Amino acid sequence: MSKKRGKATDDFASDGAAPASGSYTVPTKRDVVHAGFEELDSAGEKLFHAIVTDVCTIGRDADCNIVIRGDSKVSRKHAIVQRKDIAYWISDNGSSNGVVVNGLKISAPHELKVGDEVQIGLQKWTFTRRASS
Repeated sequence: MSKKRGKATDDFASDGAAPASGSYTVPTKRDVVHAGFEELDSAGEKLFHAIVTDVCTIGRDADCNIVIRGDSKVSRKHAIVQRKDIAYWISDNGSSNGVVVNGLKISAPHELKVGDEVQIGLQKWTFTRRASS
């Protein structure tokens, strides 16, 4: 015969359950991975431009997610980066000067891989992923 369950405040649900482990602990939070573009500033420091939306626009326009200033080769809405599941795709948005990935001008959406060199106008970035806790 089985015994009756304990009170509602007991830490175990049946006679075969493991005893309480003590005080409650918060589950470990896994690192969050951010994708984005990395560049070196004039002092040699690494700057990281995180892609924080499913559709990220890049260009001169102040409404873009990533704004490039002072470069006449960059269109107002030059490029789009889209997240599809865990992959990121970059495409030219009809700009005059195009988007260059690893030295080649792209003519269709291109899946970005860690380490890809992306050039928009005179701006050069490296696509990367960073973990933060």
